[in-house]
Amino acid sequence: MEEECLATLSHYGEEQLFQPYEIIIHQGDTHDRIFIILSGILEVFLKPAQEEIKLAEIGKGECFGEISIFEPAPASATVRGVTQGKIWSMDVNLLQQFMDHHPLEGCTFLLGVNQLLSRRLRAVNETIRKHKLPPSFVSIRNRIKTGAH
Repeated sequence: MEEECLATLSHYGEEQLFQPYEIIIHQGDTHDRIFIILSGILEVFLKPAQEEIKLAEIGKGECFGEISIFEPAPASATVRGVTQGKIWSMDVNLLQQFMDHHPLEGCTFLLGVNQLLSRRLRAVNETIRKHKLPPSFVSIRNRIKTGAH
């Protein structure tokens, strides 16, 4: 996005400082915000039991929480600070206002988010193929039909 568009978009959200170990999103909590990292490093991890599984470290210019602006649901992972930093966030209502007032820039923004989601989906699909993981969304009925267990 062009600088002017980013400047306009910035008025629709808010900035927040974060500290090391500070939780920004907690796995299982529902939210309706997209976050963009302005500075610092965050880590994304799962905690299915006692042990944490680190998924990624993300930094300046990257975003997270983007799925929630399309479908509010419990967060699939926890995001917390590794270093000090600053994030910018916008909720779905402010995104709608931005799109109402700036439709071309709103479409450009959403196209960028969709491209990000596509890259992440491709990466997950590659991980599934690489590790030969059975998708958990396949029903038992389909597993019986195909002979998969």
